This record gives sequence, structure tokens and C-alpha cells, in this order.
Amino acid sequence: MRVMITMWAWGPSHYQPLVPLAWAFRLAGHDVMIATQPRLTRHVLRSGLPAMPLGTDEEVSAAVERFLKPGALPRKVQVGGKTESRTIRDFAQIAEAMAGPLTDAVRAWRPDLIVFEETTYAAPLVAELTGVPAVRHLLGLDCLSPLRWTESPALAELTERLGLGMVDLAGRVTVDACPPSMQVEGDFPRQLMRYVPYNGTAELPSWLDGGKRPRVCVTWGTSMYRFEYYDFVAGKIIKAVAELGVDVVAALSEADRRALGPMPDNVHVAETVPLGAVLPGCDLVISQGGMGTTLTTAAFGVPHLIAPVLPDHKVNVGQLAKTGAGDVLDAGADAASIAARVAEVLATPSFAEAARRVQAEIAAQPLPATVADKLVELVR
Repeated sequence: MRVMITMWAWGPSHYQPLVPLAWAFRLAGHDVMIATQPRLTRHVLRSGLPAMPLGTDEEVSAAVERFLKPGALPRKVQVGGKTESRTIRDFAQIAEAMAGPLTDAVRAWRPDLIVFEETTYAAPLVAELTGVPAVRHLLGLDCLSPLRWTESPALAELTERLGLGMVDLAGRVTVDACPPSMQVEGDFPRQLMRYVPYNGTAELPSWLDGGKRPRVCVTWGTSMYRFEYYDFVAGKIIKAVAELGVDVVAALSEADRRALGPMPDNVHVAETVPLGAVLPGCDLVISQGGMGTTLTTAAFGVPHLIAPVLPDHKVNVGQLAKTGAGDVLDAGADAASIAARVAEVLATPSFAEAARRVQAEIAAQPLPATVADKLVELVR
């Protein structure tokens, strides 16, 4: 069977959650092709999978730039007397640019199944146009559920231009790798799957083996530095935590590393090292609360303090806090208050106990290999 997996090229954070399922298909003997804009090709090739470039990066760059500008949040707009999501409108414009190249790719490669990242709205439309079954794959928690009603209106012009009627933008089924205790409710069929962390590749430093002191990982994702309105507070947090005398691992992007400046001796900087390689041996994670960071931390059973920046970060920390495995950190507080909160969490066993419960819940979900087999049956 031929499986095309597609996403628009925001960055590796929109690709990496789909890699375990892609490899599950491939290891089961199916042909797999990753179809995305050229800027994501190098990340695809590093994951050991083949890439089919779709159009040019410039075709989606205008919509991407709007995400990054000051004043981009709150992302709401009045349409016909109703409050709609500007974010969904931007995703719809990306779909406009992507529909043509994706249609050409599908007709040329002739997949039996299309698996698409949840905000790649061109995929279910092109799947309907070409008669190929489509399966949606969530990036993490279903943060867009409250906005689903705005998707069809935002895509109405494109849908009409393609000559389509009503299209289920969620596909035939949604692959959901979020643990049930953290899920957001939704009225669509789900195929649960174990979250298997894939955070890229790198040469690992020798100090990752750990030491005798408690270890705290501070990470700020792979994309935040791109936002023009982004205020880098990780350095402040790292210095505050280092004052506790614990080992601190600063797992940062190259851009954030440059913004960090000099650090105390008990801070190890892991530039572009995969988070999954850093977390074993860690007692606490502090982050902005991105999808990959949140679920990777949960999969390793580590408590998590989140200083949310974007709306999806707020959803992530809200759902995580319900499990008891994490909570909000006020990044605007002074260094002494941040250090005190971190010390409190490290000294409270219930956070680690809850984190281990969520970890066990993740481990109990069907493996990607099992899910791949079920999706094959969906097509046959």
C-alpha cells in the first residue's frame, strides 16, 4: 500500500509527531512518502524518510509571516456578526496555496491513503477531490476543537473552486496520541495511539549521564524565537533555578542559545539536542508548553512547570494541571519567587507520582505499528 503523509512547513514541530506512525507504515512494508514544502525537506531526510517537495516555500511564506508579527494575538476577527479565528483563516490561506501542488503530487504518486497534520486543510479537500481516503493526525492536545466550526466557512471559497460539496475536514478518523486524561473533548472518531517521542537527531554530550544532585531541564521549544513579539525569559528562569544548587540542563534552539549569555557552572547547555535524550535522569521540566515538549515530558514521567506564551500552551498546561503532573509557572515573577516555586515542586512527591501515572497511561495506548495496521484495514 502507498501512504502519503503531508503537512505544511511551519517547522519540525509540525512534522516530528507524525514520524513514529510514518515509520510504522514503512516497517510494515508499505511505501511512505512525506509531501511538504521544500523548507522541511532536510528534517524529513534526517528522519530517514523520503520527501516530495510541494511547490515553493514562498507559496506559504506570507501566511507564515502573519503568525510572527507583533499584534498577531489575539487571533480573532469579526465575520458576518460572528467572532471567527484569524488563525484558522491563515491556515485556510495556506491551504489555498498548497491545494494545487498537493493535487499534482497525489495524482502523480497515487497513494492509497493520505495522513495529514491537523492544520493542513488542503489535504482532506484534495483527498476528496482525488478519491483517496484521508486520516487526520493531531499534533498533541486538540487545542483547535473549540474553533472547528470556523473551518468550513474559512475554506468555503477553496472548496467551491475545487467543485466539492461538504467535506469532513477531520477525515475518516483522527489519530490521537494524547493520553486520555489530558484530551480535549471532540465529536469525531478517534484512533488512540501511544505517544512515542521523536525530537530529531543529534550527537549526545557525555554529561547527559547525570549526577547525584536533582536535575531540572529548562527548554523553550524550537519555534518561539521566530515570533517578533517573543520575549525570551528562559535565561531568567535558568539563572533562578541554578541558585537552588541543582543541575540545570538548558535544552535550547541555536537562536535561543545565542540569547542566553553567560551561565553559572551548574548549567549545562544542550543546543539542539533532542528533548527525549535529555529527559532521562531529570526531576523536573520547565518550558513554554509546546505540544511536543508537553507530551514528550509526559511520556518520560517527569513533572512539568509551564510558563505559557501562546493560546495552545495555555490549553496544554490547563489539561496537564488536571492530572496533577504539572502546573503553571509565572515567568513574570521575580527570580526568588521562581526559585521558590521550583523548590516547592521538587519537594512535593505528588507531582512525580502523578507524572508516573500519566506515563503509564501513555504506555498503555496502542503502539504505532498496531495503529498502522488498523488504518490499512480502513482502506481495504
